[in-house]
Amino acid sequence: MATLPPLDALILKGTHNSYDPRRRVPPWDQVNDYGVWVLELDYMVPAEFLRQAHDRDLPEPVWNTRPPAVVIGHDGPGDAADGAGAVFGGPHFLLRDYLSALAVTEAFRFRPLLIYLDRKNPVAFSPFGVPVELFDRTFHEDPQRLASVIESTFKDVFHEDHLFGPAALAARRGYPTVQELAGQVIPISNQPEPASEFLFHEGDPADERQSRLSVGPESDGCGEPDFISRSTEDAPAAVYRLDNFSDNFTFAYAVPSNPLVVVPAAGEREVVGCDDETTATLPQGTRLLPFPTLEAAVSRARGLPGGQDPTRLRRAGLGFTVLAAPGPYGEPLTVDFPLTIRGG
Repeated sequence: MATLPPLDALILKGTHNSYDPRRRVPPWDQVNDYGVWVLELDYMVPAEFLRQAHDRDLPEPVWNTRPPAVVIGHDGPGDAADGAGAVFGGPHFLLRDYLSALAVTEAFRFRPLLIYLDRKNPVAFSPFGVPVELFDRTFHEDPQRLASVIESTFKDVFHEDHLFGPAALAARRGYPTVQELAGQVIPISNQPEPASEFLFHEGDPADERQSRLSVGPESDGCGEPDFISRSTEDAPAAVYRLDNFSDNFTFAYAVPSNPLVVVPAAGEREVVGCDDETTATLPQGTRLLPFPTLEAAVSRARGLPGGQDPTRLRRAGLGFTVLAAPGPYGEPLTVDFPLTIRGG
């Protein structure tokens, strides 16, 4: 039987600006329905005057709490980039609400969830051209204070035992397997700071709080990026964050979903693609796009065919779980690698 690889040996599917309404699918559905393992959330602590204005007519504080709320947004609290409108998760756009929705996804019971946090410092301009900071500088410029408010937000949703951060990585002396990390959230700051024993960062590799995950370039666009090569590149990154998560190629460059869902006789399904056009997406083993046969699920978990492709096992689902819906299953099947098959 094959040895189960640690998490950082795998190639993981992720989305860029996962909160953006132009994705048309909220992050929690990206995870369950499109096999996404890695999310990117831009955030800020809103400026005090914005916190007060937001809460003015509410029966109890939502933004202007102690500590203050961490709010999702790019161009401002609750605002996506480039005038794209409000982010998912209204009316308050809280990081805490995002985490609460992600915590109850089916996929989270079977695998970890990686959340990259990208701090934004948006500025607006008054009618007189005076710049107005929309973020709270007292938090954004104090890494320890900002790490504390992020950590408390995560702990409001997840028990401390379900947070896998630098302290846990050091204790384990490396990343565990997917199966060992099921139900764990891995928070990572895109910037060198903030960081803590619960919060990784992407700064100096000599710092023990660095995530140790190889991160590929982000992709702004819908086409298959040049940097994803499934047959010639022998050492691709572990994490990719793309705009496109619905086209068929996005289900092949990384590991499949865990769990892999099977519904007898399931077929292609039309979804709205990255370019806003309807596209027919093949069965991919997610809850929205289930495989039609156990054979298809087992084959995908074993690894996509690729001859001498050195990335094949990094894109396989060794040790994953197949959830098979009730129905006729008559095909002969051989499973010669670690895999769980059960009803679901």
